[in-house]
Amino acid sequence: MNSPKRPNQDALYQALNIYRDAMRPFILRNLKTGQGLSPEERFQNEADIDIGDFPHLFRRYWHNAFERRFDPDRDVRSAVGIVTEARNQVSHPGTEDIDLSYALSRLHDIADVLGQINAPDQKREVEAIRDTLLTRAAPTVDPKPKLPRRKASDLKSWRDVIRPNTDVIEGTFRKSEFAADLQEVFEGKAKTPEYGETEIFFNQTYITPGLRELLVNTLRRLGGKGGNPVIQLKTGFGGGKTHSLIALYHLVTGINILRELPADGPYARLRKEIEDILAEAEWDTDTPLNTNISVLVGTYLSTTDADETKQGDPLNTLWGMMADQLGGQDGYNLIRKAAREGTAPGGNQLDALFEYVGPSVILIDELVAYVRNVQGVTRESIYTFFQAVTESVKRSENVTLIATLPEGQTHAGGEGGLSVLEALESILERVDAVSIPLEMDNAYEVVRRRLFGSVIDETERDLTCEAFRRMYQNSRNEYPEGVNDQRYLQRMKDCYPIHPEVFDRLSQDWAVIPGFQRTRGVLRMMATCISRLYQEQDPSLLIMPANLTLDDPALADEFTRLLARSGGHWDPIVQEIDSHGSRTEQIDRSSQSFIEIGNAARRTARTIFLGSATGGAVKGITNRQIHLGVVEPGQGVAVYNDALSRMSGNLYFLYNLDDRYYFHTQENLNKVAIDRAAEYTDTDIYAEIVSRLERAIGRDPSVQVCPISPSTVKDSETIQYVILHPQASLPSREKETDIASDTARHILTYSAEDDRQRTFRNTLLFIAPRRDAIRDLINLVKKYLAWNSIMNGDVLNSALTTLQGARLDQTTENLESAEDAVTTAIFKAYRWTLAPTQADPQKNTYDFSIADAKVDDRRIISRLRDKFVEDDAIITKIAPEIFSTQLQQYIWSSDTYQEHIGLDTLWELMAQNVYMPRLRDRSVLATCIREGITAGTFGYASAYEGNDYRNFRFEEQIGGLRVAEGSTAVLINPEMAKLIKEEKEKEHKPDPSESASTTKKQATDDSTDIVVEPPPSQGPTHVVVTKALQLELPFMDEIETLQDEIARTLQADGGNVKIEITVTANKSDGFSENTTRAVKQNSEHLNAEFESN
Repeated sequence: MNSPKRPNQDALYQALNIYRDAMRPFILRNLKTGQGLSPEERFQNEADIDIGDFPHLFRRYWHNAFERRFDPDRDVRSAVGIVTEARNQVSHPGTEDIDLSYALSRLHDIADVLGQINAPDQKREVEAIRDTLLTRAAPTVDPKPKLPRRKASDLKSWRDVIRPNTDVIEGTFRKSEFAADLQEVFEGKAKTPEYGETEIFFNQTYITPGLRELLVNTLRRLGGKGGNPVIQLKTGFGGGKTHSLIALYHLVTGINILRELPADGPYARLRKEIEDILAEAEWDTDTPLNTNISVLVGTYLSTTDADETKQGDPLNTLWGMMADQLGGQDGYNLIRKAAREGTAPGGNQLDALFEYVGPSVILIDELVAYVRNVQGVTRESIYTFFQAVTESVKRSENVTLIATLPEGQTHAGGEGGLSVLEALESILERVDAVSIPLEMDNAYEVVRRRLFGSVIDETERDLTCEAFRRMYQNSRNEYPEGVNDQRYLQRMKDCYPIHPEVFDRLSQDWAVIPGFQRTRGVLRMMATCISRLYQEQDPSLLIMPANLTLDDPALADEFTRLLARSGGHWDPIVQEIDSHGSRTEQIDRSSQSFIEIGNAARRTARTIFLGSATGGAVKGITNRQIHLGVVEPGQGVAVYNDALSRMSGNLYFLYNLDDRYYFHTQENLNKVAIDRAAEYTDTDIYAEIVSRLERAIGRDPSVQVCPISPSTVKDSETIQYVILHPQASLPSREKETDIASDTARHILTYSAEDDRQRTFRNTLLFIAPRRDAIRDLINLVKKYLAWNSIMNGDVLNSALTTLQGARLDQTTENLESAEDAVTTAIFKAYRWTLAPTQADPQKNTYDFSIADAKVDDRRIISRLRDKFVEDDAIITKIAPEIFSTQLQQYIWSSDTYQEHIGLDTLWELMAQNVYMPRLRDRSVLATCIREGITAGTFGYASAYEGNDYRNFRFEEQIGGLRVAEGSTAVLINPEMAKLIKEEKEKEHKPDPSESASTTKKQATDDSTDIVVEPPPSQGPTHVVVTKALQLELPFMDEIETLQDEIARTLQADGGNVKIEITVTANKSDGFSENTTRAVKQNSEHLNAEFESN
């Protein structure tokens, strides 16, 4: 007889062989190189290692041998376990070929593991097998006609495709209903028929590949057809261990009920599953299953129990209770002495017991909890019994023992429980075949089946899932990798109507939180959420993270109770996310587009919350994961991005670190800073700006910083730079008012608020910001003040008064950044020069020449001075002929000064009248006059007394010249000077008869008149100016002030000027060698002299 064709099974079998041959050397190599490892003797050669050993080896030697080999973001251990189950499926085939989608998924898993162990050739082989299988099966994969595309608006809500169970809809379920209790089932006291009645239990139980293997193995063992004698069920809290034991209990005690279920109706699927299990176990359907069963639940048992057998023997030991349950009093009597004395029975006694009772199943749940509560000799007796019973079961032909163990210290009950767990694991590892009953996807299939009925419109489901896949495909850059492939499409169908992202977040982030129940906990959460959504006629296509009804106290409590285990109060976060008047609600109300898609901000916040569990390996979720949790077909990501952007600046507890978003119980300092910044008044902000300008300028007497009135600006004949107040800004837009020019004009005109006229107007130059730059500066100053207040503890929230760790680092970093930003912004804002101009000397009407000085560093005044000079607003050198033209226009043409004008008077007139040239100082005028005398542009006399011009000079070179305050010297109109010269030449025409000595004497006498003004009395020949600088202040401007105001003055007087900077440092206990060496090297780099002692 020809065997049936099974291409799916054959392909998987071939791939598993490739996988096995690649994994064997990888495992053995890492076991040998792992530090401190002594693998069991049975794992010394490749041939000794089988696929079934892989999960065990990975689990036991993970940290020492394998962990460093794999990407922490990819759970290779789960994949290895799934592949092992596939091997079991292939090894025990049913009557039909393996499902194609299952085979393709397992081929994908195998290829993924091969890629992770760096076996590229084998990975390609498996991928080729998968592609061949897919190609060959393509024509018959789906005999149904291709589904038509449907508009997103025409897709049906999940409520119209599948109906929740009645108790879920009505909200009549209780939390306790979801707690699987093996002892209650065993005693016939199950709280609900879902656990107590065999057919109802199985009809709502998703038989995963692992559970199927467990059931088949048990039936094989009971029928004497092999099977593993001892099985360990090990998953995390709520992982389905107890549920699996209940399934075994119902199978063994209710097999006859299951075999007699009708072939059609609501139990048709279940009957088919049971028939397949029986066929795979090679069970003779005509043979009744007469099996004894023992149920030992550690949380119900105690060494102090007073229970007794029918004949009064104590039932306060595991072995006494087991014997009584399997064989009654007769069975108990076989180990009676050991049971009464509390000593472990020997192997011979247990062998006799199992031979007497025949086919038996021993179910042990919560064993660690039982052993943890006993000490001393009793505990050692339990260990001895457990070792003896497992070895005896192994020797028997038709007895099987299934025990559950928790996973890790947390679930074992701390360090004490961990030592018990390790001791029991050591015993089990000698005889067991580890079986994990539930992978996470399978766990959530259990959830889905428990919450929803079995009637589903598969066509509508498929249309919806395909619409999601197309959306992910068309915008693949907006979603995580892999969600647009066929495998994820199948996951959506399997999880329908719950989006797989809900289960992924729960399994990856929440399942590792101590106390999280992977099955029961999720049942409670989702039942609460689904009930609310169904009652409110939720129109969503799928139940997504965005649909979590956190405004329901019952659901919120499920989450916050778990999160509280890691510290902090989460209630304020839930209030911020999903409550009446919440911040997300306020954001949604701000945009009609947010409301139209079902409140974008609230949906986004719910999605981030689900990804905020502290148990995740990486904190928070990415923007792509957010999109996956909120966007439905027919929607775009842009509106959600907009909502997220607004949330980032408005939610107190929302964080964004490295482009991952999450909520945290500590208030987001960024949000605190934003709110604090909004509290500062204009007065606070302007005061900070003025203070910074004052510090930047230093004590420069020529600069007036933000005068509050004209009276605070000196009425001086020397040039004054007036930095206008931030409120007096230049317009940045055409329609804005020019407040800066109006303010400058007021200061230029008046010297006091009582309309007293200013005398010296041509000495004022103004510096102003522009309106747009001030707006930016104000925002930056607000930010700085906010972060500064947080750093200094000046906040209302007492939780922020002490900053530590990352929050202190964050505050420091943001404060420094804000400080730098404000400094830069001030200099960029105050970069505009306003030089007064006067077109008509007869009218006191002033305009301004405005220019951009492009200041971009701390040398603000130096840069602005240079700009005024560059634009001739300040004249540092003027040609005599140009000055003569201006004198002709404004001085010689007047009735008062037709012939001459006093130099002091001339300087005052130039300082008073804006239409006159604005010279930097008197030395510029002196230089111009000296050169003009030589060129004959104007004449000069040291004084005008009577009608005599004393020490008259014209068209001749002269020595030093100063235009000192109070000087009696006069400047003479060139026409007048020519007449005077002609007169003097006539008067002093030389007599040829005079002797040479007389001529020589006259020349000497004349030479004394060359010095136009008597030189000042002899002063010091060496001048040193010293100023101590403060390191925390920007001292570049102070250095430049020394250069501009002191060095140039000395230089103008003919001095040989040299500027040196000396840094002197003292330390009583001496500077370190590293510091000294660094300073010396930097000094050499700067060509500076270095000296130390």
